[in-house]
Amino acid sequence: PAQRGAPEWATLDGGAPRCAGGGSRELSPAVISSFDAFWADAPGPGGVGIQTRYVAMWAHVAARFAGYDSVAGYDVMNEPNAFVFVGPFTDLTRFYERTLAAIRAAEAAAGAPRRLFFFEPSILWAGFGIGVPEPFGDDQMVYAPHIYQGGLDDAPLDEAVFQKVRDEAAAFGGVPVLTGEWGSSPNRAADPGDDYFDRHQAFQDQFRFGATLWTWREACGDPHKAGDVRAGRVPFVWGLFDLDCASNEIRGMREPLVEALRRPLVRGAPGRLTDVVWDRAARRVTVRGEGAEPGESFLVFYPRRPGDRIEISVTGLIGIHRLPAIGGGRFVAGWAEGGDWELVIALR
Repeated sequence: PAQRGAPEWATLDGGAPRCAGGGSRELSPAVISSFDAFWADAPGPGGVGIQTRYVAMWAHVAARFAGYDSVAGYDVMNEPNAFVFVGPFTDLTRFYERTLAAIRAAEAAAGAPRRLFFFEPSILWAGFGIGVPEPFGDDQMVYAPHIYQGGLDDAPLDEAVFQKVRDEAAAFGGVPVLTGEWGSSPNRAADPGDDYFDRHQAFQDQFRFGATLWTWREACGDPHKAGDVRAGRVPFVWGLFDLDCASNEIRGMREPLVEALRRPLVRGAPGRLTDVVWDRAARRVTVRGEGAEPGESFLVFYPRRPGDRIEISVTGLIGIHRLPAIGGGRFVAGWAEGGDWELVIALR
C-alpha cells in the first residue's frame, strides 16, 4: 500500500524509513512494514482491519459494476509485496480467498454474472521465481503474472519462462493466463538487431497467453521516473507516445514500437485453439484449432493499411465474411464445420 497510493490511514508503516533499499521501492522498510500490516489485517480507523476495508471496497466496486458486460473482470492487487522466502504464501492466498468471496457475494446480490478474477503472484516472482499463492478459487479465474524477464532485467526471455507460468496455472486447474504487464524500453523496437518485442509475442502465441503491454502512455511526472529526477536527468518515458520531458510536449507516436505491435489477433475461436503463428516478414498469420462443434463462430482481427490486399484461405470453416473495426482494421468472421480447422490471412 505505501508505494501504491493508499491513504495515510491505511499505510501503517510504524514510522519505518521510506528510503528505497538497494534502489528498489519494494525493499523500502516503510513499504515492507505497510504490507506486513496489511497481511495481518492490522486495525485502522474505528478498529477495523485495513485488509477488511480493502476487501469491502472490492465488494462495493463489484456491486457497482457487476451489471456491465464491458467489465471483463477485476485484478484485485497489482504486484503485491508478499515477502516469504521459506514456506507457502499463505497470507496472499487468504487475501485472495477473502476478496474473491466478497466479489462473488456482491455479484450474486446484484443478480449479475461472475466476472473474471485476475490474480498475480508476489512481486518476488519475476526476480526470484517464487510467490505463487496456494490453490484456491473457482472456474472464472485468470493467472496474471507480469512476464518482464528480459525486458527489465538481464534474465533470459525464453520458452522456460512461459512453461513455468503454464505449470503454475495448472495448479489452479489449468486456468487461462494473461500477462498483465510486459515490455521494455521503446528504443529496443527501433534496433534492428534486437528482437525482444517479436520474441515475446511469439512466445505469447506459442503458449496462447493473453498480454497487455506496459505502457500505452507514461507521463513525465510518473513516479517510475523518480530515479531520473534524483540523478539530475530529464526523464525518458516509455509507451507508444514520444514525450519531450523538457517541455512536456508530445512529439508523436513511436512508429517502430507501433509497427512491432501491429499484427493480427485472435478474438474468438471455435473448439480448442492449438496454433497461432504470426510471420511478420511475410505479413501472414496462421491460426488452427481442433474439436470445434458445427456452427461455433470465430473472430480474428487484422490491421489494414491503405492499399493492403487481403488473401484469406480456410479449411473446416464456412461463411467467411469481413467486418469493419475501429481504426481502419477489419475482422474476419465465420463458423466451424466441425472438428479441425485452419485460417490463414495474408496481407499483400
